[in-house]
Amino acid sequence: MIFFLEQGEAGTWLDVLLFMEKENIIDNTKDARLLKELINDIVHEYAVNDLHIIFREVMDQSPLLLQYARQALLKVEELNQKLKD
Repeated sequence: MIFFLEQGEAGTWLDVLLFMEKENIIDNTKDARLLKELINDIVHEYAVNDLHIIFREVMDQSPLLLQYARQALLKVEELNQKLKD
């Protein structure tokens, strides 16, 4: 949604990642891709051989995901302020 509001059009996953990296919403595209892979593993149960491994990965990646969420919220607040002005 942030990409759409800023660019005026939808973009590919890579376009969105590059934009988010440029806007400092995410640190780098590699970490964001790893998070997406983890989500896919969970949703599609690709790596369910050992749920403890998935749980540990989720716990390890949670701080990064929360950081990205906070940074996205800051960008949304910035966009909201622009709309008010």
